[in-house]
This record gives sequence, C-alpha cells and structure tokens, in this order.
Amino acid sequence: MRRFAFFVALLLAPFSSAHGAERDDDPAAVNALKAIRAELKFDKDGSVIYVDVSERDDIDDKVLRHLFGLPKLKRFHAIYTKITGEGLKHLANAKHLEVLDLYSCPITDNGLKHLRNLTQLRKVNLVGSKVTDKSIQLLANWKKLKYLAVGGSQITREGIRKLQAALPNCEVE
Repeated sequence: MRRFAFFVALLLAPFSSAHGAERDDDPAAVNALKAIRAELKFDKDGSVIYVDVSERDDIDDKVLRHLFGLPKLKRFHAIYTKITGEGLKHLANAKHLEVLDLYSCPITDNGLKHLRNLTQLRKVNLVGSKVTDKSIQLLANWKKLKYLAVGGSQITREGIRKLQAALPNCEVE
C-alpha cells in the first residue's frame, strides 16, 4: 500500500499547487506582452525570465501591470520609455529580478521606493532618471549590486561617494 501511495504522489507531484505555484506565468500577462511586441526570453520550464520594451514611445506604466504575472522574471529593460515610478509598484514582488535597466526613464525617489525589497538586484541602470540623494539609503540596501549607473540623474557627487562606500563590491558610476 505504501508503494502505491508513493507512486501516486510521484505522478501527481508535477500538478500539485505547492510544486507549480511559483513556476507558472499568468498566460494573460504573457499574451499581453506578446501583443505589444515585447522581446521575451524563457527558461527551460517555459517561464518568462527576460522582458525588453526599450525604445518605444507607446510603453508606459500600464504595461508594467503585466509584469506582476511573471514570478520568475530576472531581467527587465525599458530604455527610453515613459515608465515612471508609479508603474514600478508592479515590480515590487519580482523577487528574482537581477537586472533592471531604466535608462532615461522619468523615475523619481517616490517611485523607486516600490523596489526596496528587491534583494537579488545585481545590475541597475538609472542614468537620466530623476532620482536624487534621497534614494541613497534605499540603493545602498541592495547589497548584491555589482553595477549601479546613476550618471545624469540628480544624485550628487557626494551621493555617489556615499554609494561607493556603502557598496564596496559595486561599480557605481
């Protein structure tokens, strides 16, 4: 009897909610991103791990609501888009996010606060944003950062020195 129960459990494991809870993307989110011609890349299980919507005038905060349905997202690129800090709230639960490229997006300190719990970030590009020295403490808490680009933002030279001191293993420019 135990052997039978073991085999039933083995057969049902791929379908259990505990096993697949984090793995499954929201199909509506994936289809919405495909519809706007976002560049998507998938892992071996078919989950979206990369989204690029760069250099598009039609991309704004509304697009980001679809990212909430991608639990394994690791890389998000939105260079030269209209994404503001308000839209970043949809990335707040992207706990696997490692790369965030918001080059020349009008991100502010208030918007950046939505990302304070993203502990896996390794590369962040905020060049040309409206982020100021008010975000230094938040940025300094991303201890896994290896690269942080803030040139052209409103972070001062003194702020950059503070970030370099707080993140000794990170290239800050």
